[in-house]
Amino acid sequence: MIAEWYRPPSGSLVPQFYCLSQEGELASGVTQTLLQLVRESVPPIDTKIEALVAEAEAGRYAPKNPDLPDWSINNKDVWLTPPMAKPGHIAISNEYTEDFSVWEGGEAQQFTYAQFRAALKHWRVFLALVEKEGKENWVGRRYEAEFPD
Repeated sequence: MIAEWYRPPSGSLVPQFYCLSQEGELASGVTQTLLQLVRESVPPIDTKIEALVAEAEAGRYAPKNPDLPDWSINNKDVWLTPPMAKPGHIAISNEYTEDFSVWEGGEAQQFTYAQFRAALKHWRVFLALVEKEGKENWVGRRYEAEFPD
């Protein structure tokens, strides 16, 4: 997992959160679902989805309508229970990306609770470092961690 600030030719700073495979290629399934969800779930929204995932992990979550996602932000849809989510996992789709759009024939990506928590923690630590050091000091620098299996 890599978090950084990028300065495109327009000059404005843009936060990036992505994952690379062992071969150094963009891991699209992780990046375009889980990491985009985490990046777009800015505080205090992040604590709400974190609590919802904790409820599912503890076995205390029952969906109000199993045909609909349990959570959604900016067309990243989250399911916490079967049949969309495998037991012990959360399923995330990205309705802007055909490969991962369940409504367009793609497939939601499955992540363990530990993978969700690792991504959320990584992004939170990065934001705290940026708050302390400033965005400008993170242009060209990467905050990296291994994506858990």
